[in-house]
Amino acid sequence: MSKSAGNSVFVKDLLKDFSPEALRLLLLNRHYRKPLDFSPEKLSSAQTALVRLHRRLHRLGLKAGGEDFKPTEGVRRPSPSAEVFRGRFLDFLAQDINTAAACAFLFDTVKKMESEDASNRKFDPVFFVSSDIRALFGEVFKAGAVLGIINPCPVAFLSKWAPH
Repeated sequence: MSKSAGNSVFVKDLLKDFSPEALRLLLLNRHYRKPLDFSPEKLSSAQTALVRLHRRLHRLGLKAGGEDFKPTEGVRRPSPSAEVFRGRFLDFLAQDINTAAACAFLFDTVKKMESEDASNRKFDPVFFVSSDIRALFGEVFKAGAVLGIINPCPVAFLSKWAPH
C-alpha cells in the first residue's frame, strides 16, 4: 500500500465501519516483524470474531452475576485457574511479544469457559459464583484490556458493533 499508488487506507476511514478493537486484533494477530497483509475481509473477520467473543462474555457474565456483573470486582484472593491463565498469557507475551498466541489463548479460554457451562446442560449457579470462576473471568477481562481488544462492557460493544 502506498499513497502514490492510490491504494492507501486511513485509520480514521476504517473506524467508520469497524471497531477500534477489531483493528487492534487484526494488527495483533500477526508477528510484529512480519509485514501486514491487510484486506477489508480480514478486518471484517476480526470484527466478527470480536462480536462472538463479546457475546460469549456477555452470556457468561449474565450467568455469573446478572446484568450488573463486574468481572474484575469482588475477587479478594487469587484462584488456581486464574493464576494459570495469567501465567500462560504473560508467557506468550514474554516469548518475543507473541501477541497472536496470546489472543488465541484468550479466545480459547473464553470458548472453553462457555463449553464447560454448556456441557453441564443445566446451569449451576454455584459454579459461576465461586471465587475461582469469578477470578478467572476477571483475569480474562484484564488480559483483554492489556491487548485492547475487550470492551469492559460487552453490552455496549455489542449494541454498537453487532449486526442486528
